[in-house]
Amino acid sequence: MGWTDIDHRTAALAEEQHGLFTHAQAIDAGATAAAIHHRCETGRWQAAAHGVYRLPGAQRTWRQSLLTAVFAAGPGSVAPHRSAAALWDLPGFGEHGTPEVLRPRHTDHR
Repeated sequence: MGWTDIDHRTAALAEEQHGLFTHAQAIDAGATAAAIHHRCETGRWQAAAHGVYRLPGAQRTWRQSLLTAVFAAGPGSVAPHRSAAALWDLPGFGEHGTPEVLRPRHTDHR
């Protein structure tokens, strides 16, 4: 099966987002729920978290784990405190440990 415009669009997003993209981004790229399901079932995409997908072969890194957590937490979520310090390469804050995520109070994501 050849690549479609959907695959090219999501791959371009993933290239800029540590190998990841969200369900909403896949829909915006032209995918349907059935197309997303099919790509996950056939291994073209992998579920990284609820509503977050990764391309197979994308390097697994701390930054990818952090972005997965931020995407899964929903719109308005951010990487605060130690995670933000690590992203800014501040001395004493390395890319290790559990990623921290802050999300708006009105959301129901876990």
